[in-house]
Amino acid sequence: MGASDTSGVNITWKSVSSNSLYPNPAAITSLNNLKLIVKRNDNNCSDSSIVALVNQDNTFPTAIITSTINTELNCSIYTASLSAIFSPSNCTALWKTPSTSTITNPNTISTSGKYILEIYNSDNGCLKKDSLNIIQTNSIILATSNNFTVCKSSSATLTAQAIGTLSPVSYSWSNGQTGSSVMVSSSITTNYFVTATSGSCIGTSAILVNIPSDIQDSIIAYRSCNDNTTGTILIFAKGGIQPYKYSINSGTTFSSSKSFTSSPCGNDNVVIKDSIGCLRQTSVSVSAGNNLPTPKFLASTKNSLGDTIVLVDISIPKPDSVAWVFPVNVIKIGGTMFSPIVVCSDTGNFSITMKGFYGNCIINTSKLVRFAPYDSLTANYTNANGIKTFSLYPNPNTGQFNVYVEFYKKQNASIQVWDISPYKHYQQNFYDVISITLPIDVSFLQNGSYLLRVIAEYDAKNKAFIISK
Repeated sequence: MGASDTSGVNITWKSVSSNSLYPNPAAITSLNNLKLIVKRNDNNCSDSSIVALVNQDNTFPTAIITSTINTELNCSIYTASLSAIFSPSNCTALWKTPSTSTITNPNTISTSGKYILEIYNSDNGCLKKDSLNIIQTNSIILATSNNFTVCKSSSATLTAQAIGTLSPVSYSWSNGQTGSSVMVSSSITTNYFVTATSGSCIGTSAILVNIPSDIQDSIIAYRSCNDNTTGTILIFAKGGIQPYKYSINSGTTFSSSKSFTSSPCGNDNVVIKDSIGCLRQTSVSVSAGNNLPTPKFLASTKNSLGDTIVLVDISIPKPDSVAWVFPVNVIKIGGTMFSPIVVCSDTGNFSITMKGFYGNCIINTSKLVRFAPYDSLTANYTNANGIKTFSLYPNPNTGQFNVYVEFYKKQNASIQVWDISPYKHYQQNFYDVISITLPIDVSFLQNGSYLLRVIAEYDAKNKAFIISK
C-alpha cells in the first residue's frame, strides 16, 4: 500500500495496534489498521487523520450457550451454571448480570433474571451477543422410590425426600398417610401421589405400584405308554410376569420345565411361581384312568398344485421326537423335524402320517391333504372354512404386540414367529377355536425383519413385521 508524496513532506505508515512504523510504500501481509502520517519538513507539523484497514475480517464470533439443563432456581436448587463455548478461541467471553455487573465465563449464579453473553473479538472489534433467562419458582424437587411391581396384596414401602436444605418439610400421600416413608398394599395397580410442603414451597410426585394379572393355569395329566403306575403332568400358565417356575410337591422344589414325566400315580399339589415370586396353587391327579397322549399336527388340507405347505406338530404333550411318512409325490424341502416344509408334484388326495415317539411308545396320526389344479375363480372348502381375519396391533416395532385371528369355523391353529434364516422363535398352539386374541412378547429378539405366521386346518397366512427398538 502507498500514498503519493508531495513536495516538502515525509510520508510513513503507523500500526494502530503496535505503533510500528512502515515506510511509504509499505508491504503489509497480515491484518492491521494503519494511520497515514504526513509530516511537513519545514515545521515538523504532521497529520494522521486517514486510517487504512488492511485484510480486515468483519466476521462475527460464534457462540453456543451450553448451560441449558437447569435454568430454574427454586426451593431445592439454589444455583445455576452459566457456560458458553465460542470461536475463534482468542475471543473474550463475559456475562452481564441483571444488575449490569460483569462476570466471567463460565460462572455459577444464585440470582434469577436475564443474563447476557458477550463474545468480543479484539482483532476486528466484532461483538456477538446472546442471552439466557434464569427463572425463580417455589417448587420443591422430590427424590422418590422407583415404581414397583409386586404381587397382589403384597406390601411395598414408598419413600419421598425433598432435595435441598429445606426444614421442616411435611409429606402428604394420596391414600391419606403422612411422612416421608409409608407402607402400602393394594390388589390393583395404583398411582400413589405425594405432596411435600415447607412454608410457601410445594412439590409433588407420583409412584406407580403395578399389580400384575393373576396367574392362571391349565394342567393336563396323561398316563404313561409303558405302565399304569406313572404318568406325565403338563402345566400351562399365563398371567403374572414370565418366566415361570413349576412345582408338583407343594413348592418344596421348583423347575423351569412345565413337563413332569414318570410322575407316580396319585394327587400332586401344584405351585406355579412367576419371576417376582407371585404364586398360583392347585392340584392334579395322575392315574391309570388318564388318557394316553394324542399326537396332533396341522396341515393346510386343501391346496393348489405347486403350493408349499408347512406341517406343524401341535401335540400336547410334545413327543420326544417325530417321524413323517409321506407318499411318493410329497417331498420335504426344508423346515425342522417338528415343522417340515413340503411340496407335492402331482394333484390328488395324499395321506400324510406323523409318528409320535413317547418313550417306548409310538402313536400315529394321519391327515388327508389335497392338492388340486389352481383355479382362482372357484369357491372352495378353503375359502369357506379358512382364515377370515388376521391382524396384528399396535405397531410391532418394540417386539410387543397383539394378534387377532378369526376363522370361518372352529378349528385347530398355530401362531408362530420366524426370522428370515428361517428359524422359529415362537409358537403357540390352539385347539377347536373360532377366534384368537393373543398378546405376544418377542422383545428379546434382535432388530430385524420377521414373519408372523398363522397355520390352520384349512388355511395359512403370513404377515411380515420389523423389530426396531
